Amino acid sequence: MIIANAMRYIVKTKILERAQKVDTLETLEKIAVISTGDEKLGKMVADMAWKVGMEGFIDVVEVYKSEIETEVMEGMRFHAKVPMKAFVNNPAKFEIISKDCAVLITNHALLDPKQTAEAINPTFESNNHNLILIAPEFSQAVLEDMVRAISVIQSDGKAIKKLGINIHPVAVPSLRTEVLEDIAIFCGANLIDKNKRTLQSIKPVDAGFLEKLVVKDVENKEDAVALGGRGTKEIQKDGQTITPRTEHIAMLKSQLEETRTETFKNLLKRRIGGLLSAVGVIKVGDTTRAASLYNKLKIEDAVYACQSALR
Repeated sequence: MIIANAMRYIVKTKILERAQKVDTLETLEKIAVISTGDEKLGKMVADMAWKVGMEGFIDVVEVYKSEIETEVMEGMRFHAKVPMKAFVNNPAKFEIISKDCAVLITNHALLDPKQTAEAINPTFESNNHNLILIAPEFSQAVLEDMVRAISVIQSDGKAIKKLGINIHPVAVPSLRTEVLEDIAIFCGANLIDKNKRTLQSIKPVDAGFLEKLVVKDVENKEDAVALGGRGTKEIQKDGQTITPRTEHIAMLKSQLEETRTETFKNLLKRRIGGLLSAVGVIKVGDTTRAASLYNKLKIEDAVYACQSALR
């Protein structure tokens, strides 16, 4: 074991000695073109990877159009993890993927199954059984209760089928209350703050909405990317068209200008950075399902190659 570790260290050291920094778009394009085997496709992927940066997130999705399109969306990144592997619904990438879900956010630890169910059920039921639940901690009993809920089957006398129940718990043990408030703003939700409210006070109106949330189930990385939050949608306020997210960012920037303590400055910068995260979306379509899937896999491979090269 010691010899194997030593050999791995030597190999890594030798690779680093020969590594060249990827500091131009042209260099990145060469990598992507080799990966895809297609100049036009490679340049498109490289351009997207360059825009969002090495820590950026690029989502590759299949669409029904017979063409490939790119888009940079307003997203948010924050530290989060999958509380139980049973909730991973994209095992190929070790991810929880939630789409078009209501969102409840709290800094209460959810430890009692009965209390948790009573608190969230009205919101859960009024949103067609699609709910993301963000909290610092979930007990094993609460998680097992949720697993049983999404595994429920029913029989109509002819066939047995799963009910369309989707509940996605997301653990955020390292996040401060103010960061949870940022997530709530992005989602258009009301934070259920344990210092101000009980779990029993939760109402369906407290829920926000996300078009998509991706949470990685990786031991050494706590990472979640949120897309299409209700708080990014335009509203009218005092005769102006704004979004709650941009208004909140402006407030944080004002606080940053007034703050003198370096620790708080860094915290505010991280909060603003999380809210300003750019997320690239590559929409892959073709004339047939098989061709679309093939292109999707090629593009995903090129995305990984570009991000690895940038790192």
